[in-house]
Amino acid sequence: GDPGFTDRTYVYPNPASAPGGELRLGGIQNALDGEIRDLAGNLIRRFRCDPASNRIWDLKDEDGAPAAPGVYLVVLRDKGRTKILRAAVIR
Repeated sequence: GDPGFTDRTYVYPNPASAPGGELRLGGIQNALDGEIRDLAGNLIRRFRCDPASNRIWDLKDEDGAPAAPGVYLVVLRDKGRTKILRAAVIR
């Protein structure tokens, strides 16, 4: 099948507002896996998404606390390929 993400894949809304907001993935064609990481590379959350269910992050850390404001990396993985997008979280 087609790869899950393309050159036109994007995250929205960007910036996203925490608490209460969420991050979604646009421009995807199939299911894919990914991770949310901070700029230091620490894993914040893993996700699996597809075009019909494209919410990838509720802007909370693993303990359920609102994520700190800042820039996060959205690492997409599919069929041996990787793409990294940036998303900003604001209060």
